Amino acid sequence: MSLPVAVLVVVTTVLVVVVLRVGTDRRRLLRALGTSEAARLDEINELADTRRALEAARGEVVAAQAAARAAEASGLQREVHEALVAQASRESADRLLWALEQARARRTWNHDVAPFPGAPSPLDEAPDGLEASVRVAVVAAHETSGIHVELRWDLPPITDPSDAVRLLRTIEETLAGVTKAAETVTLTVTAGAEGGTLVRVDAVDVEGAPVPIVLPADVVAALEAVGDPQVVSGRTLPS
Repeated sequence: MSLPVAVLVVVTTVLVVVVLRVGTDRRRLLRALGTSEAARLDEINELADTRRALEAARGEVVAAQAAARAAEASGLQREVHEALVAQASRESADRLLWALEQARARRTWNHDVAPFPGAPSPLDEAPDGLEASVRVAVVAAHETSGIHVELRWDLPPITDPSDAVRLLRTIEETLAGVTKAAETVTLTVTAGAEGGTLVRVDAVDVEGAPVPIVLPADVVAALEAVGDPQVVSGRTLPS
């Protein structure tokens, strides 16, 4: 074999080996790249799944918060509605009690006070129904006991029915507690210095001695607890 042919064979052999090695390395590299790419794709898919799960969880949290706010708003609306209904019920009850007191005052006028049957009642056209009712109670106390009772009224109109009922009944009970022993009674009704209503009773007996106000113990306790009206005199004694 000549030298050029031998060299050619060697070179060819080397080239074949090199090509084979390059091919093998290339296949290995491709396999490696393929494995890395698959792993990367798996990671990307896992990240995508995690992101979707987070978004779904976030959506559930937002929905739960919205439901909680709606429930809270609904609860507040229900509480407000119930409070308004209860308030309206109380106000209706107060108006009913005041209407009953007015009817009782008219009956007292017609049966015990009116100078003649069918005489006009002071409640019919009175600008202040409370003052007119108290004046009827004062005249009725005079007619019942025969004592002199004077009313001094200096009080702005009371528009709250419950306050009006409370004041009227307190005055009536106070008059009943002093007229049994008194000869003269002066009843002064004014606004209190610190708010509320002040009822002052100045009562004396036939000898000019002060007559204390005698009220039931539970009435005295209730007046002290409520604080309005304030009933003052020389003394206020529980019966």
